Amino acid sequence: MAYIDWEETYSVGVEDMDDQHKKLFALINGYYEALAQKKTKEATAELLQGLLGYVRYHFGDEERLMRANDYPGYQQQKAQHDHFTATVHDYQKRIAQGTLLLPLEITGFLKDWLVKHIQAGDKQYGPFFNAKGI
Repeated sequence: MAYIDWEETYSVGVEDMDDQHKKLFALINGYYEALAQKKTKEATAELLQGLLGYVRYHFGDEERLMRANDYPGYQQQKAQHDHFTATVHDYQKRIAQGTLLLPLEITGFLKDWLVKHIQAGDKQYGPFFNAKGI
């Protein structure tokens, strides 16, 4: 059973970005599944690293699209992306140091942040890019 399911209400109306968001959902589900199966700390850390790598790719694509089209909400989006990345880096650091960190705290953050970010931020750029033929 998936931890987070893609719903059409999450669509931003830009196919490439929707496909990338779906991939993020799948990666979060993979991380959650590893936790549910009680995979080793190293295995879950590797999955979190893979998720972060894909997030960087996705954020880079989104930000390039925004800059290339003079999207007015670029700075706000960039700040949100930077905050997310910093938070995940902090989680990684705490895991590596052996600091007590509840795995579900991480999964909850990932899920909540992604859904809120898509609904409150990314959905705003859909009509803007659609009007430009994207």
